[in-house]
Amino acid sequence: KLIGATSHYVTEQLDDGPIIEQDVVRISHRDSVEDLVRKGRDLERIVLARAVRLHLGTINKLSCLPPLGRGQRTATFRMVSSSCSTTSRAPPT
Repeated sequence: KLIGATSHYVTEQLDDGPIIEQDVVRISHRDSVEDLVRKGRDLERIVLARAVRLHLGTINKLSCLPPLGRGQRTATFRMVSSSCSTTSRAPPT
């Protein structure tokens, strides 16, 4: 058995944005509920970290897109249930 995590760009439709990164981890019937939660959270952290690195690398290669944290907007990352998403908001003044 496998469980997986996917990091993708946010669109109007839930879980419909272009995928940035995804991965799976093997689980067993011998895993406790706590083991499954830990494995899922660990995998989500890894996938989110890889997605941020890939996103930043893409932005650095594409001069038409501004890097995160510059200008009038910043990106924040939040966990939504068992999936990761990003939101964008204006920085505090």
